[in-house]
Amino acid sequence: MKKVVSFLFVGTMFVLVAMSCEKYEAEIVPPASGTNWQKIYFNSQDNLKKILVQKDQVLIFSQTVCYASANLKDWEIRSIPERYLTPDYSDGPFPVLFRGRLYIAGKDGLYYSDDAALNWSLGFKAQIEVVTVDENWLYIFQANGSYRSSDGVYFQSLAKLDNIIKPIPRNPDIYLTFAKAEGGEIVLSGLWNTGMEYEFTSFDAGLTWQSSSFILINDVCLGEKVASNHSGYYFIAQGPLEIYQKGGTFWTLEKFKGDYYFAGETDDLYSDGIKTERGIIIKNNNFDSAFICPEKIRELEVIHGNLMAIGDKGTVYMLE
Repeated sequence: MKKVVSFLFVGTMFVLVAMSCEKYEAEIVPPASGTNWQKIYFNSQDNLKKILVQKDQVLIFSQTVCYASANLKDWEIRSIPERYLTPDYSDGPFPVLFRGRLYIAGKDGLYYSDDAALNWSLGFKAQIEVVTVDENWLYIFQANGSYRSSDGVYFQSLAKLDNIIKPIPRNPDIYLTFAKAEGGEIVLSGLWNTGMEYEFTSFDAGLTWQSSSFILINDVCLGEKVASNHSGYYFIAQGPLEIYQKGGTFWTLEKFKGDYYFAGETDDLYSDGIKTERGIIIKNNNFDSAFICPEKIRELEVIHGNLMAIGDKGTVYMLE
């Protein structure tokens, strides 16, 4: 019999008021010569991690706050639940949308919002490292117990994943860093012990799992993966398009108008010969026409029919 863990929501646990709803207007700059990417000058120096839409509000998350806008021009800062900050290579804080409700991992457990991050309530109380969803399930992962839920209320233990993860030696400060679910297929990834990368995969919505080492998955989209491993500073993509090229790291990918877009960071040389990390976005595997920007790119997402790229130092780019 499947183990089911149930709980009750305790009303609105609290309303976050630690930060005032600061409002400001962003500047949208037309593409520079030789590129089709517009830049949205965002009043932030935060490293941005995730972008999604709830109730016609575009929501962009850093590790500590949420930026909200209905038109990409007028923005408001909204608080998110207090949480343990994760390393730079993690996708945290892992906000997701499931059945119209916004969920996010906090210090005390899984929080939810029905009003585009204006108010948050504490739901499932547990230590959480990674959150992801597909069309049928909400998944939460951590090394000491992982779960799935079909309604966000009742959670079922993923015991077979726990049996794989728990025997692996790991340091207290090493994290699960990424998870993505598509149609019941789940990819979970993290760093263990002395930097060892692990990938965990399930093809039946989390009931059974396989594991492999020496690869850290950074993103998955429609059968394509981007990854990091001990081979060095290489762009790695696996799937319909295979890429293995020295010079940087892909952190994210997205399919847009029939093409794959890959983004991350590169150590291209500036004209003065100093090696400096910068952001890069390429279409399919065409490095010759790569879009290079000053900031590392952490997330690609299709929003309102446009491809959005977000990253370090408050970076927001848009491709129509």
